[in-house]
Amino acid sequence: MYLKKYGDLATGIVFLVIAVVFYVLAGQLPPSLLGGVGSDFVPKILAVGTGILSVLQIISGVKTMKKDFSGEAADEDRPEYIRVLATVAAFGIYVTVMEKVGFLISSIVYLFAQMVILAPREKRNFLLLAVIAVVFNIVVYFIFRNALNVMLPKGILG
Repeated sequence: MYLKKYGDLATGIVFLVIAVVFYVLAGQLPPSLLGGVGSDFVPKILAVGTGILSVLQIISGVKTMKKDFSGEAADEDRPEYIRVLATVAAFGIYVTVMEKVGFLISSIVYLFAQMVILAPREKRNFLLLAVIAVVFNIVVYFIFRNALNVMLPKGILG
């Protein structure tokens, strides 16, 4: 019951601290020699995004703390170890094959697999998940390649 009542709050605080530390450390990266976007840009954006999500998690945690959990059954929210293990396995495979297969293909397959793993069975729309995975990864690829000039592994496409 302790984790159910205070888990969101504790997670939010931990990630807010991580975001602040990450932002400070990103500021210590050397500036770009070519001008424009430096090497600290993406880490700072990620730190700010993590900070915003952490604050939202803290707000959710405060709301959860106000609820009364005394009358709930202990086995109502069973841990889902299979989803956790499937996520770890999918990420491990993704990292392992990215160099050979390439960013675009491996990321599309990983994102699709991850959405299937996390989506409830009754709400799985495979066509929609596939479209989201393809469109999202193509947009990310073009942003990194063209706007940020970051080379991503080409793999079998290169």
